Amino acid sequence: MTTETASLGPSHTVQDNGVSTIRHLRSVATGEEDEERVVVMPGLNSIKKNPVLQNVNKVSNRAKSIITSATLLKWAKQQRSPDLVFKKLKLDKTGSKLFESPAFNMWVTYTNKIFKTDADSVIFTSLSKRYGVAGLMRMTETATKVDSTKGMATKLQNIQLDDWKKLGMSSDDAFKALKLNEKVDDLLTNPNLNTWVKYVELTKKNTRLNTPMIDTFRAHFKDAALLKMFKAAQSNPKTKRMGVHLENSLTNIYRLQHLKNTS
Repeated sequence: MTTETASLGPSHTVQDNGVSTIRHLRSVATGEEDEERVVVMPGLNSIKKNPVLQNVNKVSNRAKSIITSATLLKWAKQQRSPDLVFKKLKLDKTGSKLFESPAFNMWVTYTNKIFKTDADSVIFTSLSKRYGVAGLMRMTETATKVDSTKGMATKLQNIQLDDWKKLGMSSDDAFKALKLNEKVDDLLTNPNLNTWVKYVELTKKNTRLNTPMIDTFRAHFKDAALLKMFKAAQSNPKTKRMGVHLENSLTNIYRLQHLKNTS
């Protein structure tokens, strides 16, 4: 038996309604002839780019990424760490909007499933490592203003304040831990200022120390910068009252000093 291979170019081309059919003939070693047709359809690329089809593909891909309660139960049985599940739920992509994400509640539920006795502490430790104390406290303070997130946010905030209290942390050290000493311009609008005030009130019951807010401010910022900030705050309805009060406090300090110097 002899083996013969013949290769022929296109033998026939037909134009029919914009469809080109190119016929190839191919002889194979067995002597059988096989007919192969390649159909080129105009507009195929435009079909692939059709926004409707693209949306279908997006929905399909999104469906593949959906994490169900069954998946969470499976991970719980496998003892997957909360930190790993945090990433699986893409909560690491939410930034400062963590508490607003529906997936956050899923993560909290999962963590409670794994750690039945001290889940809140585990959640706090995980988040404080990820965002830092100041960052986490800023988010929790904002979240305490929303009914749907107030409960969990308050728990996390109280864990931090109680820890500081047990350590005997001074109000000044708490001020620095919340990074309130870094920028004077937005001091009165910084959510962490409210957190700091809560800590001052918490410790005042035991220490009976009552350090005026203005004294703490003056320990970290120059009077000129504070006075400028107080006046600017008075143009904002939300901070006007506090701006006026603090400006008066600073003015009174100068008056008392002047009286002492002239007496």
